[in-house]
Amino acid sequence: MVKGQYASLRVSTSDAELEHLVTRCVNEFFKRKLELLRTFRFRESLHNVNPCILKITASGLASEIVVGLLNAHMNVRDETIFREVFSEAVASVTSGGKTSLNKLVRAVKLEATEYEEKFEIAWARAVNRFTAQFLEDFCSADGAIDWEKLARLYRKESSGSLQ
Repeated sequence: MVKGQYASLRVSTSDAELEHLVTRCVNEFFKRKLELLRTFRFRESLHNVNPCILKITASGLASEIVVGLLNAHMNVRDETIFREVFSEAVASVTSGGKTSLNKLVRAVKLEATEYEEKFEIAWARAVNRFTAQFLEDFCSADGAIDWEKLARLYRKESSGSLQ
């Protein structure tokens, strides 16, 4: 974080405390997001999705399927992580009314920019890695998705015989 980035917010000790709290919360939030991305099990996630849904919603691009699965995985967990990590920060400013909550939102936005770039790099790498895996496992040499193979994978999972 750049020194003085919160200069407009610093008017009292409580603002300095808010800055410290936000820095700690944003750091923890992105640390957990990166860990979720690192530990994402693409093939297991693919087992849980009905290939008919993929066929209807995907345009036939492997990367689009991968991004959809990653987004679904991360979005659900983002909300959970945010509640555990930021509950203290939100509770500490809600007593200050709308002005304090606005300060919190501005501070989070400023602090998050530092972490967003790191996350975007990790995200791109994960998409590329999982797309390569999908192409290898579920596409023919000409790039066509083998929907039957995906259906067999889903049926194995549905019947409890995950390999």
